[in-house]
Amino acid sequence: MAHPEHPVRRRALLGGALALPLLAAAGCVALPYGPYYRPVAGPGARLRRAWCQGQAGPETQVEIDAGAGVRVVASAHREGPKRDEPGLPLRVELTLPAGLPAHFLGERAALRETGSGRTLEAAIGVRVIASARVAADAWVEPLRLRPAGGAGRPRDPRRPHGLLRARFQAPAGFAPAAMTLQLPAVQLGGPGSGTLATPPLLLRRPGSDRRPGDYRSDAEQQHLREREAACRRDTPRLACENIVPYGERSFSLAAGALQWSGQWQRFETAARAEPLRGDVELAVQDMRPWRLAEPVVQLTDAAAGAGGAGTLRLPFPALDLLFDDDITLATPLQAVPGGGAPRLLLEATLPDGLPGFELALPPLQLGSERVELAPLRFERRLFDGGVEPLNC
Repeated sequence: MAHPEHPVRRRALLGGALALPLLAAAGCVALPYGPYYRPVAGPGARLRRAWCQGQAGPETQVEIDAGAGVRVVASAHREGPKRDEPGLPLRVELTLPAGLPAHFLGERAALRETGSGRTLEAAIGVRVIASARVAADAWVEPLRLRPAGGAGRPRDPRRPHGLLRARFQAPAGFAPAAMTLQLPAVQLGGPGSGTLATPPLLLRRPGSDRRPGDYRSDAEQQHLREREAACRRDTPRLACENIVPYGERSFSLAAGALQWSGQWQRFETAARAEPLRGDVELAVQDMRPWRLAEPVVQLTDAAAGAGGAGTLRLPFPALDLLFDDDITLATPLQAVPGGGAPRLLLEATLPDGLPGFELALPPLQLGSERVELAPLRFERRLFDGGVEPLNC
């Protein structure tokens, strides 16, 4: 492989720059990329490019099948809008197979400058992102379903015990100008068990002239107006006028330990109208087991009144619980019943101007199998260039 600063490469780039008008006319631009960090591809590694879903730009991302169903994706690249920010962001994602306990056989990862071997004192943050699915009428036990159990520190304090997401679709033709949404009560188990009810919500459409198919509660409309006023007061150079027209949330509602939010909308065009769809989220801010007292949402046409043809009862599908926790590298991950493939994210900010660096991770114990992870190496490139599309 030619050295990044080889004179032949520089002459080739100069020739590419002279051909710029012709290439631009064809919808492409020939330019050097500027400094970036290219992964060193070892056996079984695949390189992906920085732009256009990996199809264009410099090769900044590496994908590795590490064995035993472990997939590693790593990059050290600053996105376009952040190119002038100090520090080099390193991001490593490990996707693990579902249904197996896992833990690193060591408490630290090693970051070193290549060539000198100097240790880089950069803090490495570790988080685990995972989901679990349970039946709609089942008891939800957060400590049993989150991979890190009680050792996980939730990244969002508003969701200390995970987040429930559910999606609904109403029958064709149901799209009243205003409707009442009744969310289910939630039963809490354990000591002091009881039932937490949620008051009904009135939702109206159009949410705005720009989003005519969106429903919003009066409280959400007021929240958006207050956000716009604060934006105009504190950050008037931003596009504050877009906050109310383009707000995507229909409602947010706190009921004791329950934090509900969601969006209901119906897309309409001159040719056809889509069915009314809803996305609902629930964060239970209580660590005890819980379940939906009746796994149903109820929609009532506000003009027709309760009951009869004006009311729909939409059952919850299976419950999808999402977890996003900060952990230490050595935190053991438990096998989660009904869990999906957990993802480990390792992130660090490195000093600018490194000639190259490597990240060495300790072995990974995955069930009864030990997985050795090859060091991830990156080299700084200065004068690479190529022909790139103006638009992806």
